Amino acid sequence: MMTRMGRVARVAAAAAWAWGAAGPSVSWGDEFAASLSGLQQAIRASAANMGVGAFTAAPGEVQAPVPGGRRADREDRRNNRIYEMAARSTLIISAGNAVGSGFIVDPSGLVMTNAHVISGDPAHVTVTLPDGTQRPATVMAAAPGRDIAILRIDGARRDWPALPFGDSARMVPGFRVYAMGNPTNLGISFAQGMISRPNQDRFTPWLDHIQSDLQIHPGNSGGPLLDNRGRVVGMNSMITGMGGRLAVSIGANDLQTALSEFRRDGALVDGDLGATLASVPDGPPFVTAVGGARAREAGMRIGDTPLKVGGDDVTATGSDASRGVRRAFARKRPGETVEVQVRRSIAATVVLHGTTPGAADTTAAVHIINASGVAYLPPAASNRPILMAASFGQEIKIKVGEDEYPAELLQAANTGMAILKIKEDSGWTGTFQTDNLKVRVERYAMDLTRPSSEE
Repeated sequence: MMTRMGRVARVAAAAAWAWGAAGPSVSWGDEFAASLSGLQQAIRASAANMGVGAFTAAPGEVQAPVPGGRRADREDRRNNRIYEMAARSTLIISAGNAVGSGFIVDPSGLVMTNAHVISGDPAHVTVTLPDGTQRPATVMAAAPGRDIAILRIDGARRDWPALPFGDSARMVPGFRVYAMGNPTNLGISFAQGMISRPNQDRFTPWLDHIQSDLQIHPGNSGGPLLDNRGRVVGMNSMITGMGGRLAVSIGANDLQTALSEFRRDGALVDGDLGATLASVPDGPPFVTAVGGARAREAGMRIGDTPLKVGGDDVTATGSDASRGVRRAFARKRPGETVEVQVRRSIAATVVLHGTTPGAADTTAAVHIINASGVAYLPPAASNRPILMAASFGQEIKIKVGEDEYPAELLQAANTGMAILKIKEDSGWTGTFQTDNLKVRVERYAMDLTRPSSEE
């Protein structure tokens, strides 16, 4: 918003221009003319200093302001300084057929990029330096869940120009940011934009992201996101939205956490629950498969609903309700023991009664997962007659003990998996048990730093 002094300067500038344009037809006294000349000079200096415009008047004349001025010049120079500083440390990363970007974070030659940039061929990575020189690089650590990889430029040099980190927690909508990278493999280039949402949490369970209106493209992945002082506040990771108009970046604080983890442990490892979770509309997440040995040893079962992880509430509803559970485990170290409070499901049977005399009933085991009567039917070929009948409106029932309750089909898959629900007017009520399990954190399955023969 223009300040009062700024408005006064603009009005005075316009008035002075009008007076000057009046020409010799207006006669002013010598004393007044001298005063007017002094006012004109003061206006020129004030307007230029405030970025109102650049005056090009000859001595003794006044003209209207020209767009631009010192403020615009200062911004251009600042932008160029940021570019020059970042260009020394931004690299082109090549791995197999994939090409992206990266930036130096330590004088020893440590480079950060996205894990997906080097995932195609992590054993053969090349970096292109700002002077066009190509050097091999070694993948030192990678966390595919967080989409972060750390490389080291091969060689003995230990005076590489590293970019400084800023504080991504200080980013708010409206802050100006800059991107450096290698868009569509056209070489390192510079783009300017604005933060639109600093804590976007919809892309992965591991990290919050910074969303901006930067115009970035494939190949920018792994390049730095910079603030107006040239500090790294993020790493550009993906584009989304109609026409790819939204840029998504990993925050610098998460990058620094990963870098500290690497310096401490020599590796980046994402934690995992070791169980597959699913959710239903307006329902909490529940376990559909227990794949990890540690989760099985802890006693986790199909149909369990995690309520707390390490004392933190992870209950949520909606299409991405399981995100809180996955994030809680992703931030734990593999091998660490975590207490998980779960609500146990109620074992029941889904029944399709024979529709013709003498026809056998079709049954399958089902897990009632919450008090609303939502039930999970695990995938099995024998479930298909039940699903077929339900899809055509034939009555199916869920049997709990000796009692049967009419149920409806909410969701089904061609694998035989289904979500059922006991009808609300059936009179069913259930009592659920909760247990506290000691679960050792699994290692996230993908590890890009392993030799291919071990994968």
